[in-house]
Amino acid sequence: MSIRETILTVVLALGGVAVLADSAAAADVYVNGVKIGAGALRGTVFENVGVRFDAKGDVYIVAPGYRVEVEPLRADAVRPEFAQPPSKPVPPLGRRYWLVVNTPRPGIYKVLITANGAPVADLDPNRRQYVVDLTSKLHQGENRVELTYLPIPGAVSEGGDVSDVMVGLGAAAADGTLTISRVLAAHKQPGGRRSAEAVDLSFTLK
Repeated sequence: MSIRETILTVVLALGGVAVLADSAAAADVYVNGVKIGAGALRGTVFENVGVRFDAKGDVYIVAPGYRVEVEPLRADAVRPEFAQPPSKPVPPLGRRYWLVVNTPRPGIYKVLITANGAPVADLDPNRRQYVVDLTSKLHQGENRVELTYLPIPGAVSEGGDVSDVMVGLGAAAADGTLTISRVLAAHKQPGGRRSAEAVDLSFTLK
């Protein structure tokens, strides 16, 4: 009696991710010594096989009459949830972009700052000046710096500007002097506000 050989074709995962599995599995699955994604066996019925579990819980299927063939994964076969988002181009080499916050009337607001969703600073209300290089958090195209002003309870403010914020292209000298050659976005925050307020500074880098 001859043994019928069934070819079981599976698609291997890229980077250790089982792209054909709908859910993560704690155990690895091997068929005749070949590691496969658990999802690749969906709908498959084996006959006259042996199953063994090792100490880690991995599953070993010994299937006489079955031969496992590996089909390389095509780039267009990766499910969207496993695809890496395209990276955005960074600003041109040598250009530096700065955030400058001047607070001539401190003690009125605590300020939270983010750039394109990444945290930048949590400014103490008594800080009079803050300067930071934003270049690593920016990219070519649309950018957004968000300022959240949190009023300090009991702080006395009779109106007028209490905070001056600017984002610009500039250069720092060896002695620490910063020169801004082009202002990209700016904002002046008035006093007298009693509730939190978010301000967006949007600009485009080419």
